[in-house]
Amino acid sequence: MRWNDISIQKKILVIGCSIIAGFVAVMVFYVVPVIERSIYDLKKEKIKDMVDATVTTVEAMYRERGGGADADERFRANAMDYVRRIRYGASGNDYLWINDFHPRMVMHPLRSDLDGRDLTDYRDPAGNRLFVAMADVCRAEGAGYVSYIWQYGNDKNRLEPKISYVRSIPEAGWIIGTGVYETDVRAEIAGRLRTLRVELALVFAAITAVMFVLVFLVSRGIRKSIGRCVDFAGKLAGGNLAERIDLVQKDEIGVLARTLNASADNLEKLVAEVVANARRLDDVIGQIAGGNKQLSQMNSEQAAALEEIAASIEEAVSSISGNADQAVAADEMSRTAADTAERGSEVVNSAIDAIGSVSGSGRRIVEITALINEIAFQTNLLALNAAVEAARAGDAGRGFAVVAGEVRNLARRAGEAAKQIEAVIGESMRSIESAAAQGERSRAALQNILDSISRVNAMVREIASASHEQKRAIEEINTAVLEVDRATQNNSSLVEETAAISTEMSRQAGEMRELTGRFIVSRRGH
Repeated sequence: MRWNDISIQKKILVIGCSIIAGFVAVMVFYVVPVIERSIYDLKKEKIKDMVDATVTTVEAMYRERGGGADADERFRANAMDYVRRIRYGASGNDYLWINDFHPRMVMHPLRSDLDGRDLTDYRDPAGNRLFVAMADVCRAEGAGYVSYIWQYGNDKNRLEPKISYVRSIPEAGWIIGTGVYETDVRAEIAGRLRTLRVELALVFAAITAVMFVLVFLVSRGIRKSIGRCVDFAGKLAGGNLAERIDLVQKDEIGVLARTLNASADNLEKLVAEVVANARRLDDVIGQIAGGNKQLSQMNSEQAAALEEIAASIEEAVSSISGNADQAVAADEMSRTAADTAERGSEVVNSAIDAIGSVSGSGRRIVEITALINEIAFQTNLLALNAAVEAARAGDAGRGFAVVAGEVRNLARRAGEAAKQIEAVIGESMRSIESAAAQGERSRAALQNILDSISRVNAMVREIASASHEQKRAIEEINTAVLEVDRATQNNSSLVEETAAISTEMSRQAGEMRELTGRFIVSRRGH
C-alpha cells in the first residue's frame, strides 16, 4: 500500500509511533551509553575525592606530628591506623591502602600478607606490574588512575578488573590509593538502568496515551473538516455552484476552504459570462445569417447585371467587328475605283466605257456610302446602349462610359464623312452625266472623281482605324466585366463558407448552452 493511500489518522499514528521509536532508539544508543559513562566517571570521581580527602587528613597529621625522636614513628602508626579503619561505599567494603615509591606495601587493610613486602615484581594475572605503575604515575604527575586485576574483597579465589586512584604524599614518601571494581560499577549501572527503564516505561506509556488521545482528537477534527471540503468539492464537480462551505479556520484546511469558495465564485462568474457570451453569439450569428442572405441576393443581382452587360458587350464587339470588316472592304473598293479612274484618264478614246464604268462605280460608292451611314447609325446606337449599361454599372462602368462617348464621337464623324461622300458622289454623278454630253470635260471630271475617291479612301481608313480602337476598348471592358464576374462568384463562395461557419457556430453555441445549463448557480448579482 502506498503512503498516499493511507488515511490521515493512520499517517498521524505512524508518525507518532515513529517519533516514539526514534526516542527509544536515542535512549538506547545514545542516552544509555552516556549514563553508563557518567556513572563510571562518577565512581572515578568518587574514589578520587576519597583519596584526596584522606591525603589531606594524613598531611595534616604529618604537620601536627610534633617533635621528638619517635615523632615520625607515631605519625606512621597513627596514619596507618587511620587509613586502615576507613570504609566507604554502599556496601561499606571499599577501603584504602598505603605503599611507597620503592614500591613496598606499607599497609593493606585486607592483605596483611603484603605489608612490608617488596612489590617491584608483583604482577596481576594479566602480567601488569601494578604497583610499579602506581609509583610511576605519582612520580610523573603526583596522582593518577591505574587499571589492573585484583582480588575481589576477601575472596582470594575471585579476581576482578579494578581501577584505582593513587596520590603521593612526598613528605612521608607514601602513596595512598583506593579503587573500585568494574563489576560493582556495572552492577550499579544496571541498577540505575533498571530504575531508568521503569521510569522511561512510565513516561513512554504516558506519552503514548497522550499521543493517541491527541491523534484521535486531531485526526477526527481534520477528517471532519476535510470531509466537508470533499463534499463541497463533489458538489462543485456535479455542477452545483450555488453553495459555499462555511468553515472558519486559520490553518491549512481553512485556507483550502477559502480557496474552494473562491474557486466556486470564479467558476460561477465564468459560467455566467459563458452563458452571456453564448447569447450574444446567437445574436451575432443571426445578424451574420441575415447579412449573408442580403449579400447572396446582391451577388445574384450583380451576376445577372454582369451577364447582361457581357451580352451587350459581345453584341457590340460583333457589330464593331462587322463594321471594321465592311470598312476594310470599302477601302479595297475605293482603291479599285481609283485605279479605274486612272485608267479612264489614260484611255480617253474609250470614254464611253470609262464613263459607264465610272457610273457603275459611282453607284457602288453610293451603296458604300449608305453602308457607312448604316454603320455609323449602328455604332451610335451601340455607344448609346453601352453608355446606359455603364451608368447602371456605377463606378465600375465609369471607364466604359468614357469609351462609349468616344465611340459615339467616331460614329458621328463617320456619319458626317458619309454625308460628305454622298455629296461628292452626287457631284461625281452629275459630272459623269455632263461628261456624256460634253466629252471634252471628261478628263477634269475624272480627275475630280479621283480626288474624291482619295478622300473617301482616307475617311474609310479612318473609320476602320476607329472601329479597331473601339473593338480593343470594348474587349478591355469585357475583360474587366469578366474580372468583376469572377469576383462576384468568389464573393458567393465566401458567402456560402460564411453561412457554413455560422451554422457550425450556432451548433457550438447550442452545445455551450446545453453544457452551461447543467450548472446550478445562485441568483446573487443576477
